[in-house]
Amino acid sequence: MNVPFVLTALRRYWYVLIGCVIIGMAASAAVSSAMPKKYEARTQLLLTIDLPENAEPSSGNAYVRDRIATYSEFVGSDIVIDAARSRLGLDESTRFLANRIKVAVEPDTVILTITATWNSPEEAAEVVNAVARSFAELTPQLDNQGTGGPVLNVTIFDPATVPTQAAPPFPVPIVLLGAIGGLAIGLLLTLFFELRNPYVRSLREFADSADSKVLATLGPPGHPDLIRAAPKDRERPKSGHDEADAIGHSIAALYTRIGLNTAETYQRVITITSANPSLGSAPTAWELARTASASGLHCVVVAGDPSARAFFEDRIETEGLAPGRADPELLPPELLPLPSGGVLGLRSLRAALRDLAANADVVLIAAPPVLDDPNVHSYLQISHGVVLLAPSRRSRYSTIRASSDLIRAADAELLGVVAVSTKGPIMKTPRQHNAVPLFAKAAS
Repeated sequence: MNVPFVLTALRRYWYVLIGCVIIGMAASAAVSSAMPKKYEARTQLLLTIDLPENAEPSSGNAYVRDRIATYSEFVGSDIVIDAARSRLGLDESTRFLANRIKVAVEPDTVILTITATWNSPEEAAEVVNAVARSFAELTPQLDNQGTGGPVLNVTIFDPATVPTQAAPPFPVPIVLLGAIGGLAIGLLLTLFFELRNPYVRSLREFADSADSKVLATLGPPGHPDLIRAAPKDRERPKSGHDEADAIGHSIAALYTRIGLNTAETYQRVITITSANPSLGSAPTAWELARTASASGLHCVVVAGDPSARAFFEDRIETEGLAPGRADPELLPPELLPLPSGGVLGLRSLRAALRDLAANADVVLIAAPPVLDDPNVHSYLQISHGVVLLAPSRRSRYSTIRASSDLIRAADAELLGVVAVSTKGPIMKTPRQHNAVPLFAKAAS
């Protein structure tokens, strides 16, 4: 797990992260509103000392201000709190009571503000008044008692009254804590979902899952598939299967990438199969055959199953093609009878294609899905190269890996993977593609 992996997970599952934050904030707000109400009661004490008649009044205030921090600490001491507890006859411990008392010093004054927080408004007022009286009684007895120094006078000039409204529950810190908790949970969920995601999500993962290169991406015109349009693929760490040249997005690019524009094309047999039962190989095989024929090659297409033959026959009838060097030639069914429920024998397949391959420049076999038909193994064994098609969306990593392993187990060369969009028909190619040169053999 690295930074690009985390960023990819956040980009793909951002809604999970935001949802968890919202849920955490809502849950914390609900918990805050459901908490028992608290009531606060306040009282204020004025601290003074007796001064000689000729003394400056400000000297007394200066004396108290120098020691007021000590006096505020003394309010929460065990001796004062225990005295207040005994005065009220409370069963709660001294520590319990001390935790509910707060003391504040008013700035630039000699006034102490004591606050008590309690579940009952009446008890809140009683507790804070009891603490104030205990402090007022005990402090003069301990402060300079018998030393001849100034003795503190404590005046309760604003005794506490019963509060009529509950104290605010301070929802902001609680909601913030809930947001942080939701963010942490959301981050863990996004990483978990990304780790458990069984689908291929980028061209790099297509290549890695098949342990081969991506030959091209095919999709409907005007609707580029997301997996090939994502600019993030160029920002990710390079895979061992990255190519120096750009991956094409057309049949013409696929034609070039599998080497049909080289002299080694002649008498070559290429099988086109799929890693997904819902994705047929016939449309891609047909468009490759059209490009080969338009470039002057004698191309024969072989229907590997009844659905492929039905597709080829429909295209020939629709486009009004005639067999020959200008158009693809479909292998007649009598030359390669497809067994009904049986397995196509390798010997019979070799015999059927022996004469055909000798007279054709290239033979394209539209085979069934590699994991869905036992006859695929025979096609793979007689091929010079295999092109593996996979849906550009929701292709499982394990399915592509198993398909590529089965191809290699048949001692076939996997030329690469093609990511095909299932949103519409594959891209059409012109009858003549200028980037694919005419061959000397075809010209002669």
